[in-house]
Amino acid sequence: MSRLHRDNFETFVLSNSALFYSFTKRYVSNQHIIEDIMQDCYVKLWDNIDNLGHISDAKLYVFSMIKNAALNFNKREQRTQLTDNIEEHFNPEDHLHPSDSFINEIFEEEANTALAKALTTLPNKQRKVILMSLRGYKNAEIASMLGVTEDSVKSRKKRAMQKLTSLNIGNL
Repeated sequence: MSRLHRDNFETFVLSNSALFYSFTKRYVSNQHIIEDIMQDCYVKLWDNIDNLGHISDAKLYVFSMIKNAALNFNKREQRTQLTDNIEEHFNPEDHLHPSDSFINEIFEEEANTALAKALTTLPNKQRKVILMSLRGYKNAEIASMLGVTEDSVKSRKKRAMQKLTSLNIGNL
């Protein structure tokens, strides 16, 4: 069964799940993450099943989906671990005079408050893009998560930054 249709989807998933699980385990060791990745891939496959007529081997297609999802997960994990390590090992307050630290905390709090207030003025779609960018996601990742094109993300980000800049927030 190389072509996949809605009527043979369940059979396809059940007969290949163990194989897909073993394959995913090459990239991710946590059982719950493996299951999440597989489930996400199955959902994407089901959602796009009517558009897969050009795929000659569904099994290879799912392997590719799983590999990409696992690599993306690992990339996000590495980024999170890297920022955690930086924050853990470098504390700028260690290099400041005690009064400088207090002043920096005040400035940081004021900047965060101003940014939060300014973000509420943005349309919801622009606000989502900016918040995801602040969390470290790249345009392609944001596009994928929101189900829009990368150009849409760039456009929303540009318009949001123009508005924030006009409010003197874009340079924080």
